[in-house]
Amino acid sequence: MSTTNTNNLFSYEKYTKPEGYDYDECDDSSDGSDGNDYLDNESFTVNKNYKNNGGGSGISKPKKKQPSQPLQEQEQQQQEQEQQQQQQQQQQQQQQQQQQQQQQQTLETSENLTTTTEKSSKTNKKQNKHEELNETIEETNKTKKLTKSEVQSIIDDEIENKKKERLPSSEEVYNRILYDHLLKDKMDDFTIFYEDRFDGLKKAAFKSFEFGVVPLHRIKKFSYLNTIVWDRTERIYDFSIFDCINNNNNENNENNENI
Repeated sequence: MSTTNTNNLFSYEKYTKPEGYDYDECDDSSDGSDGNDYLDNESFTVNKNYKNNGGGSGISKPKKKQPSQPLQEQEQQQQEQEQQQQQQQQQQQQQQQQQQQQQQQTLETSENLTTTTEKSSKTNKKQNKHEELNETIEETNKTKKLTKSEVQSIIDDEIENKKKERLPSSEEVYNRILYDHLLKDKMDDFTIFYEDRFDGLKKAAFKSFEFGVVPLHRIKKFSYLNTIVWDRTERIYDFSIFDCINNNNNENNENNENI
């Protein structure tokens, strides 16, 4: 049996079986082992200096090793941990998104409320104005009473409107034109040309002038004096008055003198 340095208290040597000794003879274990658990040279060591330190037999019992976990279980645990971390991250992201959505919704609702309140206030103001106007109109209608002159003016307007519905005769038209534009100006020599929208170009004369039709290119040479708007749709004619004093020919003058 080999020895180590005696000065070293913590030096160990392996215990070896003596020659010619068979440990299998005293095998009384039921688990298939040789029964010499404390004399197994592979798992036990002897401390040579153990007795000198007040110890016992010098044989130390080894500590039982913890059974190592298989690799598959370790990998499964790692995967489970990673999955848990991912789930936690996803939950955090979802919570953040929900918070952002809630904030946006609150902002939108607040803006909508402000706009609706503004619109409602505007509409209420308009309604109030209309109501005030209607009230004032009703009050004035209740208090207002027509005078005799106002009633008479209304009746006269109705009569005039009924007169306008009747189409005036040609004599009324001629007399109206001559009186309004010629007699007031005290014009002795004149000729009136008027254009009826439906009957074409015609000529009217006062005193000794003859009636006749004048072409349109002759009328353009006359100087324009006045125009009366008298539309047929409103029971009125259209007339144009021209100054023909300087353009009267000698034939017309002679005929007038003879007449």
